[in-house]
Amino acid sequence: HRATFTFDLTGMASKTTNSRGMLPDMRSNLYAAVLAGLAYPGINGHPLTEAYGVRQRFIAIVTDLELPNDPLTVLSTCDECDRVCLRACPTRALAGEMKQLTIENTSIPFPLFDTFACDWAKRYSLNAQEGPQYWGVDESYPVPENRTAEEVVKAVTRTDWGVQKLHLNVAEECLRVCPARGTR
Repeated sequence: HRATFTFDLTGMASKTTNSRGMLPDMRSNLYAAVLAGLAYPGINGHPLTEAYGVRQRFIAIVTDLELPNDPLTVLSTCDECDRVCLRACPTRALAGEMKQLTIENTSIPFPLFDTFACDWAKRYSLNAQEGPQYWGVDESYPVPENRTAEEVVKAVTRTDWGVQKLHLNVAEECLRVCPARGTR
């Protein structure tokens, strides 16, 4: 049998600034994890599990080996929460809107979010609250109305990054404040 792995099976994920380089964001392989019965989508777009809550990442393994189907995971974690992740998002990328998808006669809510606004903070480090402030970079820029690569370049070049002995780490606020921490 043959197999390979991928950090982003659908090509829909983004990246997060990290001292080890750009890492696939926490939403990577969300759909694969849900379809495999491993996780459930949280209102913040991150996969949730009972054991680890929102504190894990998924790598997809594509193989020609026949595997038995697992049932879909259905959690109500976000139903019992006061939506602290929505309020914590410094760029207001999360609005709490959901799109219901029916899979195997099960309705699963997937969140809608503003990917540009999210990337503004976590990928380009243009909001200090997402982590740069912990490294002495205390500059934040509002998400521009004109959402272009040129606007990103202008904001990045305006930022006083200082002398960095270490690379920045982004602590996504929606993830950091999420009370779904799991049982382990």
